[in-house]
Amino acid sequence: MKQNKFTFESENLVVDYIFFNIEGLFDKKYVKRIAKYLFQNFGFNSTIAIGLEGKEETLFNDSKNKYQVYFRAYKYSEIYWDGIKIDFSEKNGHQFYNFIVANQVNWEIFNQQKDLRLSFSRLDLC
Repeated sequence: MKQNKFTFESENLVVDYIFFNIEGLFDKKYVKRIAKYLFQNFGFNSTIAIGLEGKEETLFNDSKNKYQVYFRAYKYSEIYWDGIKIDFSEKNGHQFYNFIVANQVNWEIFNQQKDLRLSFSRLDLC
């Protein structure tokens, strides 16, 4: 029996969004380390905001860079998690997915603090 090897590409699917959560306490220095890694190694500009209504603040930016990552810190009630969302939207998500597939991402950068947990949150295809 012949097995088919399906991929997103073989099915004409493109990664549109990739979101991660880092559950735990918010530490801006920690976020800056991740943002710096993404900036230096993959050319992602970055911004951070606190909560849904928080004003965005630029972390790293170079006008030559084509890609963007968004960090947003959340503090929920006691029944939900507190932490940081890392959002790679549209072409940014597609590009980061390519780095993941090529095994170029050093996941240790995201797990440098023992009390924080990185988790995969969302993947949208189009």
